[in-house]
Amino acid sequence: MSPERSVTYVSERTKARRLIVVSRGGELRFFAETQKERTKKAPSLIIDVLLNSPQQAQAALATIFLTPHDNLADLVPGFWKSCLTGTNGRFSSEIQAVPGVPPPGNASGALTAPPEPPAGVYRVGSGVASPRLLFQKDPVFDEDARRAGYAGTVTLLLVVNEKGDPTNIHVVSPLGYGLDAEAVEAVQNWRFEPSKKDGEPVAAEIAVQVQLNLN
Repeated sequence: MSPERSVTYVSERTKARRLIVVSRGGELRFFAETQKERTKKAPSLIIDVLLNSPQQAQAALATIFLTPHDNLADLVPGFWKSCLTGTNGRFSSEIQAVPGVPPPGNASGALTAPPEPPAGVYRVGSGVASPRLLFQKDPVFDEDARRAGYAGTVTLLLVVNEKGDPTNIHVVSPLGYGLDAEAVEAVQNWRFEPSKKDGEPVAAEIAVQVQLNLN
């Protein structure tokens, strides 16, 4: 006969203000840093977890919130990594104070030469014609950003392959508030007439701007 076991369930509630990251003047910062923006609440988020020890509670919190052992650049989508590890992002002091946020790749904000495209990919010019857009899908505007009155332009760098499909998409100039993801998702559905070199289709790297307007 098995001995009786006593299980104690731990209830832990943490309340905090949810912050949205946006890009302003080439700097990534929290949205609600001005008095006007503080009146626009970020969407609420409630997470209920049933635990049976304080250790499990701490482990659960570590999976939700960043800790000094984390690296935010390892956790974001691939299209956003260059904003954290390259020269495309600068951070406000408030974001730099968050555990797990890596030092910006270019703290001074000075412009640098763009990296070379992947092997086998051309840049437009010197005998390489620009891809021609054949089909364009507009992004779906994030409803939380719409309610907050936040809009703008996202600049993306991508490779149009020999078939005219957009590949290797990543953010060059972020907008934040979830709109970067909407821009990437839309551009993934664009179709091009591919670049040509000596009359043959080739893969080419181009930059595109995606407008996300409230109207």
